[in-house]
Amino acid sequence: MPFREYEAKVFVENEDELLQKLQKNGAVLLKQILQRDTYYDLDYRLTKKDELLRIRIVENINTHEFKAGEFSWKSSREGTHYEVREDISIPLLSAENAHSLEIVLKRLGFRRLAWLIKYRDRWRLDKVEFEFDKFIEAQAINRPKKKIGSYLQATIETEHEYPPEQMDSLLWNSLNLLGFDRTHLRMESYIELYLIELNEMDSIRRLKKRDI
Repeated sequence: MPFREYEAKVFVENEDELLQKLQKNGAVLLKQILQRDTYYDLDYRLTKKDELLRIRIVENINTHEFKAGEFSWKSSREGTHYEVREDISIPLLSAENAHSLEIVLKRLGFRRLAWLIKYRDRWRLDKVEFEFDKFIEAQAINRPKKKIGSYLQATIETEHEYPPEQMDSLLWNSLNLLGFDRTHLRMESYIELYLIELNEMDSIRRLKKRDI
């Protein structure tokens, strides 16, 4: 079922310090996992529209055993002080399901655009969930692997559309408790942050201006 994902993302300089602040403010740790995300595109059609097509594999953080999978399409971004995307996701019940889907996408002409590996701690504080993504590594086709750091995402996923002022307050009041303000906001996707590390962000901006 489609839902809307409201999110504000900030860069984390000190992972241990943030962990202490989460615990001090009474946040509840929901799970710790390893995520492998692969993004696909067809002749850059999705990239030009700022849309995403992703296969996600979730693994046990210690054994790397398959825990869950997900195939997702996300709409282009909206918002100023936070990001809003429509999200349609389908569960993948096994690594074999994910592999079969990869084959189907390849047969349809889709190719891997980029892939990420990240350790994710999911916390909850009142109505807001925090996705604490640590030690993210990213790579793109014909490009080197790069570490892009750690980020915290204050997130609310819902089938309902919130008034902008209410959502802004919910997300940023929670981030304020952890020592972040609007000057820390990063609106770039993880792929874009990776391209910034490669000094290649301008090539994507030019690509999006072209006709599909």
